[in-house]
Amino acid sequence: MADNAQPHRKADPELLRQLDAAEARAERVEAVFILRRPAGSTLEPDQVERLAGQLVERVQVHAGVRVEDVNVFKNMGAFVVAGNPTLVRLLLDQPEIETGIANRQSGSVDLLGAPAVRKGRTAGGA
Repeated sequence: MADNAQPHRKADPELLRQLDAAEARAERVEAVFILRRPAGSTLEPDQVERLAGQLVERVQVHAGVRVEDVNVFKNMGAFVVAGNPTLVRLLLDQPEIETGIANRQSGSVDLLGAPAVRKGRTAGGA
């Protein structure tokens, strides 16, 4: 597992904040992972799909838990995972991952109607 004391260089700060908060509350995290591309080339859609599946399977076996949801963006070289913070941290540690980004950014609007996530505020008020 990744060391929480040292922020992971591959993750955006919002994802790291969400991982810490989710671990404290035993909640799931949603993260987008961008796959590392070979120098000077792109990944073909079938490569993206296969690699994302292999990565998810690898971390599930290692952690002993399953992801709750995964969606592969095969034409974008990325995938999104919803699951246990430990799984998300393990994915960040994989050499095939270029970067990890929080799927829900602070202050963003959810087009499906869920309240926006705001830093420093809880659902109950201030």
